[in-house]
Amino acid sequence: GKLERYRVSKGINSLPHEKREAEVKRIIEDYTARLRRGWRPWHDEKTIYRDLIEYHYLSNNDRHVNNANNIRKLFSEYMHNKKSELADKSFADLQSKLRILAYYLENSGLAVSELSHINNNVMLAFFNYLIQDRKLDKRTVAKYKQYIYGMFEWFLQKKLIADNPVHHIPKAIKRVDMAARPLTKKHMQILLRHWKQTDMQMFLAYVIETMTLCRPGSELRLFRIHDLDLENKTLYLNEKNAKTRGRIIILPDALVDIIKTFELHRYQHDYFIFGRDGRPGPLPVGVNYFNRKFVEARKALNLPDTYKFYSGKHTGAGRLLEDGATLVELMNHMGHKRLSSTEAYVRRHFGEKSEKVIKFRPDFLDGLD
Repeated sequence: GKLERYRVSKGINSLPHEKREAEVKRIIEDYTARLRRGWRPWHDEKTIYRDLIEYHYLSNNDRHVNNANNIRKLFSEYMHNKKSELADKSFADLQSKLRILAYYLENSGLAVSELSHINNNVMLAFFNYLIQDRKLDKRTVAKYKQYIYGMFEWFLQKKLIADNPVHHIPKAIKRVDMAARPLTKKHMQILLRHWKQTDMQMFLAYVIETMTLCRPGSELRLFRIHDLDLENKTLYLNEKNAKTRGRIIILPDALVDIIKTFELHRYQHDYFIFGRDGRPGPLPVGVNYFNRKFVEARKALNLPDTYKFYSGKHTGAGRLLEDGATLVELMNHMGHKRLSSTEAYVRRHFGEKSEKVIKFRPDFLDGLD
């Protein structure tokens, strides 16, 4: 609420008069630009904050800084604000990408030490670093842009900056296709027969994955016995574990019959269906358990490496469409919020099927037998 003098004079007085005037003009222009971008020179008190950027094994949890506009502090404040809104996996993804940005800013040599210094040129340099130096894929770069833009929008709302510097970002190219492919009927039967003989827990997991179209990470592995209602043929997915929204999943009759053979009612109702000892238990299997077991089976059976555990979800969705389900029915079963998401999903994994195309047989093929 009062004017405070802030003098910058180091190194100026030793310059000749004409050079001193030019340097003073340059400094004034620089500080004017900083102030317009939100820099506040009186924010020099020592601040203590919880550093969510630093890796745990390097961090002392609480970091002391000499500037309240310190980039790490503000990034950490934003992440602390988002932590309650995001699932653990999504938060970890946000944290990893903002961590890369913070390290880049600290080591780029661009003299970016405050939030007000981060302009569009700095952002363009960072994204060119991701695309040209790290050679990240198009989808990954888009995720960086989404997260970083969202963070600066938050800073903008808090009036810490004058504008969002994340714009006119270059687009990366598609380098690799990591999407899981649906399994053929033959390969699915080979896989299920293998697990039925060697690992009944994986057999049950993959059948549930394929017929409920749930996600393996935070949904499938965290189902508890009390989430199953075989009498009403439903499976409850709570809001906490769901990627998009909690919902009641309808169980097909064939899946209900398979689940009954496992006699899950013999275990405590709050046990996880997929426990760490190969049967229901108080602790769920690890985050990478299903993927690791799938890769082991895929290699043992010499199946294509385009198959992943997630292929079960795609396989089930394709079979459901072939059996006559509408896009609305598929949307509801998959837990999508918008029909457009389901349409894009179908185009990506199954294409635009047409009976005319399937039955197309040009006359130039006649007589070639």
